[in-house]
Amino acid sequence: MTGQLRCRDHPPHHSSLALGPRHEASRPSPSMLVREMATRQLEERRADWGYSKLMLALDIMWNVAFVVVSALGESMLGAAVQSLLPQSKATR
Repeated sequence: MTGQLRCRDHPPHHSSLALGPRHEASRPSPSMLVREMATRQLEERRADWGYSKLMLALDIMWNVAFVVVSALGESMLGAAVQSLLPQSKATR
């Protein structure tokens, strides 16, 4: 009989799984924390992309200008070197 009184006096211990989803919702699961962190990182990358677009455009313009200047310089230098080379009698 004392066993029955003890059961009534002390409610049974419930694990967190037995309490159901409403108790689990108050504390985010590890997978939810990972998802939230990934979402934050993606949002930061998207915010940084506006700056990156400008830098990418400037880098491409710089590279194109370098190629154009190099090509012009090579052609002008090639023409100058050709005029300095002695010409053979066959090509005159």
